[in-house]
Amino acid sequence: MDKKFEKTLSQIISTMILLVFLLTMISIRTNIWILNYIWSGLFIISWISLLIFTIGVLIKKETYGISIFIAIMTAIGFAILSVPALLILGKFIPIIPMNLTYNIKVLDQNSQVIIYNTLMMLYSLHLIHIIILNKRARTIANVEKSLGAIKENNIENNKEEILVDGEEANLQAEENIDDNLSKNSLENDNVFTENIENSEKIAYDPEINKDLGYNNEKVVLVEELTDDDLDFMESGNEND
Repeated sequence: MDKKFEKTLSQIISTMILLVFLLTMISIRTNIWILNYIWSGLFIISWISLLIFTIGVLIKKETYGISIFIAIMTAIGFAILSVPALLILGKFIPIIPMNLTYNIKVLDQNSQVIIYNTLMMLYSLHLIHIIILNKRARTIANVEKSLGAIKENNIENNKEEILVDGEEANLQAEENIDDNLSKNSLENDNVFTENIENSEKIAYDPEINKDLGYNNEKVVLVEELTDDDLDFMESGNEND
């Protein structure tokens, strides 16, 4: 049985018993026949509610200790109120006999006192039960609220940590990119410098330029040619 349904049954029982007491006080002062029917109807509703509450609580596996105690006392009250309840039903259902008794002399002699004391006991027990269930419900609500607040704080903290970690990762990535760019730029500068130095070495290396330059020693000036040389060169050109 759900605790809400259990609480609802306790409220119904308490309300019905209270109305039975009020109608009893009213019927003592005024003799109105319709009040007797209303009183009988409320009494039967209370009696049936006692049975439903007892069965519902006792067959449930997980239940509070106070609920079990109240269910046992309710079962006892149901048993005590069964005789007057059946007598009331006998007015409307012919099958039920009209001469039921407790078969216990003390109970038969003090039936009215026992019935109303039992009703008062049941009213008090179920009123206490309602108060306990309300208190437990508030406690559970406060615990759930606290857990919800803690969960929200954890979520916010996790979000902040994720954002901080993300920013740190971005900064680290940017630093790595800057470092790589600096290294690449430095390497390119070094390569360019080495190429320039190698070019300069090639341009100014006398050993390399010696083969590429003109051999001035083999050059003969025109003024130094003799007449025989000129005649030889002319004869060579004619042969060509």
